[in-house]
Amino acid sequence: MNANEIKKEFNLRHSPAIFSNKENAFNSLNHKVKSCYCVVLGSDYKFWVVCFSDAMRLEKLGYELAI
Repeated sequence: MNANEIKKEFNLRHSPAIFSNKENAFNSLNHKVKSCYCVVLGSDYKFWVVCFSDAMRLEKLGYELAI
């Protein structure tokens, strides 16, 4: 599933950045202009970097925030 499909399926505000490595996902947060992004454990063992409002929407749907 690509980022645009995820955005449409879950009715997200923005397309997520998808990473297969947890370290890379968290490193990408350092390159964001705003600090209101989160890493979510997505499907297929991928990590999704999404804005805070999308993270809260995904959490309500049963996805977990990565720590």
